[in-house]
Amino acid sequence: MGQAVSETLYYSATQPIGTLMLLAPFALLGWMAASLATKKALGLGMLLFVPGAIFLGIMYFYGHMDAEQAMQNRKWTAAALSVGLLPFKSIPVLVVI
Repeated sequence: MGQAVSETLYYSATQPIGTLMLLAPFALLGWMAASLATKKALGLGMLLFVPGAIFLGIMYFYGHMDAEQAMQNRKWTAAALSVGLLPFKSIPVLVVI
């Protein structure tokens, strides 16, 4: 686990634009939930944020696991696209929510 954390920190520092793109769906979800919480009720904002964050987290986890599997199989393009397309794959999730 320590290696995964250190690699994540390393790539976050060396590729800040990619990191911001991966964080964008979570930031957008947080903004939507905060907006709902201020306009309606805190409970409704939490009801939007918690399941959405869990779903996005699961999506990102499986995307990273698919990338690792593709790397082991020497499928470099598939590995890059497994992670690189995650922000775009999360657009339908944010639209539904």
